[in-house]
Amino acid sequence: MKKNILILILFIANSTLLRSQTSVQKYPTPEYSNEIYFFKKDSAQLSRLEKGYSKMNTKSGIGGGEYGYSLEGSKSNVRLPSGNLSFVFFVGTAGGSSAQSDSAMRANGMDPSAINDAMGMMDDPSRTTSLYSMSVEKGSRKIIMQSFAGMKLISKAKKESTKYTLSIKKVKSGYYELVVDKPLPRGEYAFLVQGSGSADGSSTLFAFGVE
Repeated sequence: MKKNILILILFIANSTLLRSQTSVQKYPTPEYSNEIYFFKKDSAQLSRLEKGYSKMNTKSGIGGGEYGYSLEGSKSNVRLPSGNLSFVFFVGTAGGSSAQSDSAMRANGMDPSAINDAMGMMDDPSRTTSLYSMSVEKGSRKIIMQSFAGMKLISKAKKESTKYTLSIKKVKSGYYELVVDKPLPRGEYAFLVQGSGSADGSSTLFAFGVE
């Protein structure tokens, strides 16, 4: 009898352990670094977002003005369902550290860990990355950071883009999960990554639409 009870306890413990192991979230490695992907958590699948570049644009006149970023096209080709959306951002291993490079830095009186920590802070999406709604105007999508009314009596400032808060989880070095804190309404959106654009000083945008 006691033996049967012991076997039953071991079976239950083993089943519980297996369930806990299978419930651990899996994070696949993205094909490309320095990109934001849509993360379908239930199937652990990644989908690329629309990627573009934009400089800060400033427009002003007697009718008012605005400044922000823009992408061509009135609608992203990437369509996501409404709900609690999750994304991943893979920036690669911070600092590109190796035994050889660490040794060379020490030989020159530098602390490799301090340099890698500094590089990691530069890549940290909580410092560089924001999610905004986009307005559609004349065949393009815009992130309007700030707008102001002009001198005309009937002029008024355009509606500025909504900035959404993100819960950011560091999965491992150079790998982050970005969870939007509330469901997004239907519309166009883009992640703005400051300081990561092309050589002309533009920033990178990762765009998508919510159906």
